Amino acid sequence: MAADINGRRDEFRQVLRDAGLVDSTGRWSAGTARLWLLGGYVDRGPDGVGVIDDVRRLADEADAAGGHTGALPGNHEAQLLAAHRFGDASVTGGKEPGGFRGGWARFGGREDDLRRLTPEHIDWLIDLPAVALVDDHLLIHSDTTRYKIISPHPVRPPTP
Repeated sequence: MAADINGRRDEFRQVLRDAGLVDSTGRWSAGTARLWLLGGYVDRGPDGVGVIDDVRRLADEADAAGGHTGALPGNHEAQLLAAHRFGDASVTGGKEPGGFRGGWARFGGREDDLRRLTPEHIDWLIDLPAVALVDDHLLIHSDTTRYKIISPHPVRPPTP
């Protein structure tokens, strides 16, 4: 599992190589292995859209090899989509100068990511599940261990 790549495409690729998940050309080489990416693909670093492109490609390549690359969205993706959709419109109930786009920029948003965002990227981001239950683990993008799950019933995987 990995999260908060934040546009650092070169470092992301190096970590994947070091972990034996991709070969020297960046192609999936881990056979049936599973990789989960927990959001934070864009902003702050120089190539967030490139990170999204890599994740999308790795998912296809892993599936073709019998492996799996899963992806969840994080707060940076939500802010990027809001900046794209709502621009400088005011944030309801907030006092964010520059509206959605201003808030996204102050959080590390990169104009190049926003400019390079295509309808395919947007559709992919919107279609990502917010959480995933993998084996006995609930995966979610989170910045703290303080969150509590309040449920009248234990969370269990569906029965086959």
